[in-house]
Amino acid sequence: MNQNKTNLLVFCLIVVIFAIISLVSLKTCGRGEKLGYTAGEAPQVSRTPDPTPVPETKKEDTPAAKPAPKPEPTEPAPKPEPPKPAPTVKPTTVEAPKEAPEKPAPTAPQKVAETEKPAATTPLAKTAAPNPAPEAAEKAPTGTKFASVKAAVTALAGAIQKRDFPAVDKIVNDDAMAKYVRPRVQKLVTDPEITLSTETPFSEISRSATGGRWALNFVKAPKPDAFEGLYADIHGSDEDGFYVEHLALPLRLRMLNDLKFSDTEPMAEELPTSALGVAHAFARSVTIQDFDTARALADSEKLSDERIAALMIALDEGDFDLASERPLVMTLKKPETSWVIARVEEDTKKTPRKKSEFAIEMARAKGSDPWRVDALTFSKVIASLADDAGAGDVAYAPIVETPKKGDSLVVFFDFDGSEINPRAKRQLEIISSILKGDAKRSVTIGGHADAIGSDQYNLQLSSSRAAAIKQTLLDFGVAEAQVKTDAFGEFKPLQPNFKPDGSDNPSGRSENRRAEVYLDF
Repeated sequence: MNQNKTNLLVFCLIVVIFAIISLVSLKTCGRGEKLGYTAGEAPQVSRTPDPTPVPETKKEDTPAAKPAPKPEPTEPAPKPEPPKPAPTVKPTTVEAPKEAPEKPAPTAPQKVAETEKPAATTPLAKTAAPNPAPEAAEKAPTGTKFASVKAAVTALAGAIQKRDFPAVDKIVNDDAMAKYVRPRVQKLVTDPEITLSTETPFSEISRSATGGRWALNFVKAPKPDAFEGLYADIHGSDEDGFYVEHLALPLRLRMLNDLKFSDTEPMAEELPTSALGVAHAFARSVTIQDFDTARALADSEKLSDERIAALMIALDEGDFDLASERPLVMTLKKPETSWVIARVEEDTKKTPRKKSEFAIEMARAKGSDPWRVDALTFSKVIASLADDAGAGDVAYAPIVETPKKGDSLVVFFDFDGSEINPRAKRQLEIISSILKGDAKRSVTIGGHADAIGSDQYNLQLSSSRAAAIKQTLLDFGVAEAQVKTDAFGEFKPLQPNFKPDGSDNPSGRSENRRAEVYLDF
């Protein structure tokens, strides 16, 4: 009996000792964890909550560098106290909202959002929301909707024919007319001397999957010829209907000078911003020899003045104008790149009329920037002119590419000659009109020759060719100070004068008998 009591007492004593040891060790662990002494247990606590507090304590505790000295252990203890509220409750309720608006920690909300609730999806949805906002869908209800593009342009033409400007205003979008365009459109519609052409009141300029551009053709008494007085851009779809999105005046169309608008307002429309509007304005400008407008629509760093002038020269020689039916075909439309084919035909009464085309490439740096023409391809126009000229002794192309100076206008000559032929004279007349448009503009003419004859003879011949071009420009009214000349003889050929076997190369020599015209502006 006594033995049993003794055993029981020993057992209880052992239990009490173990309890005391456990309590002491728990206290020691807790203190060590608090002070950061135990490296083994710290990762377990900080696995989920610590990633966010650690960078925060580094940023917030920059003043902690001062209290960092170990002599003051009481201060480190309060500092880690952020980990105390860092159990799983506080990061979700307090710290996550703090980090979300802070710019320095964009990654933290993403991590929280991935592991917890889709908190980050809400801000993402908000940032994405502005994208649909600027779409043109909001513009549709402001004008009258129509079942088809043809119905929209027919209704617009009908209102114009009745001289009913309020009806026109009701058909188009509220913002379809710019502030200064509106009074001119009103004058076109209400002027008793101006009316839509009875033969072709409107014509299609370009078509796309979402609409297109149409021209309203007017006649001003007593002149019988119709002119494009107004452009209507129509937008929409078969499902949602079509509406007149924009009305535009032709850019610097000279016939509009007869409309006698107020001298206090600018005559020309501001430069268009849409890809189709820029392509149309540019194509129209080069066909009516309006160099200044075409140049304003181009990216001067990528498209040379010489190339614009060369296209004008080629179109003029071919007597080309924009085709009467759908002159523009958009072949590529991307957010920052667009390609348009401009179709042209002879501006004559004869049938069939000669047809050709040239390509307009446009680009913009970003979506909000205006479109600008940055490249032209008109080899088909030049080929058609060369075919008309036949195989002669004089090469033909209004422009050449030189290794050092890029594009250059070029005039070709007969063998051993420096006379200006009729074709070259017309080229120089167009160049002279560009020079006379601004007295600050100038040209440099470089004369060249083929390799037949002595070096001295060819140098003199090339000088005579440059002088002949200068004199022709002066005859057209260009100031002498605007023209400079130089001579290079046979030393800068465009093509080989002789074939590899040493025999004569007549076609190559014909391209070397030339004078190059550089536009210095």
